[in-house]
Amino acid sequence: SDLVKAFEVRSSNSVLRGFGIRRFAPSVPDLGAVTLERSGIRLEHMAVLDSSTTAISAVESGVTLRIVHVARSGMLGVHGNHSDGLVLDRVLSEDNNTERFNTSPVSGGVKVTRARDITVRDSVFRDNRGPGLWLDESVYDMTITGNEMRDNSGHGASVEISAKAVFADNVVAGNGGHGIKVNNTSDVRLWNNTFVGNGRSINLVQDGRRHGPSAAGRDPRYPNDPTMTWLLGPVEVFNNVIANPQSGNCLLCVEDYSGQRSAEQIGVVADSNVYNRVSSGSPRWVVVWSRGAGNPAVFTDVAGFESATGQERNGSLITGSPVVDASGRATGAMPSGSSARSLPADIANLVGPSTGTRHHGAW
Repeated sequence: SDLVKAFEVRSSNSVLRGFGIRRFAPSVPDLGAVTLERSGIRLEHMAVLDSSTTAISAVESGVTLRIVHVARSGMLGVHGNHSDGLVLDRVLSEDNNTERFNTSPVSGGVKVTRARDITVRDSVFRDNRGPGLWLDESVYDMTITGNEMRDNSGHGASVEISAKAVFADNVVAGNGGHGIKVNNTSDVRLWNNTFVGNGRSINLVQDGRRHGPSAAGRDPRYPNDPTMTWLLGPVEVFNNVIANPQSGNCLLCVEDYSGQRSAEQIGVVADSNVYNRVSSGSPRWVVVWSRGAGNPAVFTDVAGFESATGQERNGSLITGSPVVDASGRATGAMPSGSSARSLPADIANLVGPSTGTRHHGAW
């Protein structure tokens, strides 16, 4: 191609609907083959294929992508920055980073930075060379429900130096990195997800970064943002199926690399999860649990974890028989839902089942 962009949309509330775009050649500074540069823009029933770097870039508020297929971008499928109110609804982002850019600082299915009020629902992020979904650099108020993150070379989902996230009713399977990595992010709720065949299934980590007016990764619109601390926690981990990692050394992993806070001080609460592994040595550790300074505590079974911490009073560990298949569908070895925690009204309103429903994993 000798054409850089298909569209620069610079009229508020514009709608692009019902056609395909392919083989445009934006360089990285051009942001994307399609750039959405004013508020309220919608893309519906669209395909953006074979872009040289990034397919779609949203850089203003109120953008919606609904029933959009993005594939074979050279670096990244969908980019968002300062895209407050961004909605990704039934988006398929697959086989991106064909040019094999470095995984970091940007690659894969979707990356959103420095934005607020983000909704990602009923979408699929698969076979990307990099993360499936990556929310980073002071993203506030994320709702991620009903999605599939499958067979990406990086993490299925990554939430980093941000705040306030609900991650519920997602299937995260077969990713080369962790199932979900939550890094330096406060107020996180992980409910009724199915993790199978990833690296570490749930990896909750803190490093030395802290928010401040000169910190790299802050949203310059909010230099003294009280919603951003870049401190991990609190984190709820309820009703998840955490199964059979392909490479990780633990199922639920909580670590503070800065050596300052224990998992209790971070505010991690775990209950009614189903842990599943092939054998007692694969992985050996069911839980890695920060003690602050020094090495974390490690637990080889749920009973020992409960006895030492009071967590997982209704959790269960099944060794041997898989409770889900490789795609995340439940098998006959799945425990009864009676041991699950009742679904609270706010989570139920997001994912569909009635308030009070008891169920393990995604629906």
